[in-house]
Amino acid sequence: MERDQPLFRMTPDGQQLDEGLVRALVLRAIVLNRRPGYHFLGNFLRIGFAKEAEGDCRVGLPAAPYCLGMDGQAHIGALAVVADMALAGSVRSLLSDSARLATVNLGLQFTGAEFGTSLDAAAHYQGDLQQVVGRQGLAQGRISNAQEMVCFGSGAFMVMPPPPGKILPATPWINAPEDYFPELDQADLSADEARVVDHVEYALGAARSGEHGFLDHFLGFLPVRDDDGASCLMANGPHISNRVGHVQGGIQFALGAATACAALGPDWTLSGINACFLKPGQGAQIQARARILHKGRFTAVVRTRISGAAGQMLEVMSTHAAKVQP
Repeated sequence: MERDQPLFRMTPDGQQLDEGLVRALVLRAIVLNRRPGYHFLGNFLRIGFAKEAEGDCRVGLPAAPYCLGMDGQAHIGALAVVADMALAGSVRSLLSDSARLATVNLGLQFTGAEFGTSLDAAAHYQGDLQQVVGRQGLAQGRISNAQEMVCFGSGAFMVMPPPPGKILPATPWINAPEDYFPELDQADLSADEARVVDHVEYALGAARSGEHGFLDHFLGFLPVRDDDGASCLMANGPHISNRVGHVQGGIQFALGAATACAALGPDWTLSGINACFLKPGQGAQIQARARILHKGRFTAVVRTRISGAAGQMLEVMSTHAAKVQP
């Protein structure tokens, strides 16, 4: 199948992180987050959305230095958020304003292509799970860089009522112009908004050391490898929560991927990953623990458990392939 043309404008590679731009984008995202639409993270990453037909959804991540990992490729956290939004978006496009989605299962198979600096995701609603209690919408999709497919995958999403007092539009995407930078008096920030601003300053300062990138520090993806795997302790907060206040599903998924990759080290590449969502992402800190189940000559398998205040909230199984060595 011939790949669709990229939906969103691609910006040049090799840009340096502009701290002033990051701060401006944070305030921009806070303003957008005050009205129904994306959660803060979606607005901050400037993720674009287009509904092409009922049941179809396209989501794009523009190339920007603050969305990249230390390897110069799109960060796994940004890719996972794009995947979750695109797959869920194809289901959400059929819902009324009175419903919300909870991710039940999310899986991606990677092709081995580099992530690139910009991403374009296309997803399609595949119908509902049949003969079950409750409604689960099913979706399939793919994510491409500017030249080729990076991964394909699927997801299942439980249709649920919103919490009391929450308004969640069926298509909650705002594609603000790239030059939209509204005035915002920081004295008017709410407590949660001020926490986000402070957290960004911490991430910018920590990234100056060069050991980890800005988004690693911002998201809290700083796994530590040990003898039989790896662990990562991620601080929870409004910078990574969805509209309901739980850790965004794509971020939970990406935390599992990042910790699993750290368990094996740089000689291995992530080839496939599947996550089962058990409980909402709640708690002041989220703990990821990865254990290597198999490590052969060509393939490896890692099991990662992610826990929060109410216990385990995500079960992740991932496969990895040994990289060709230069």
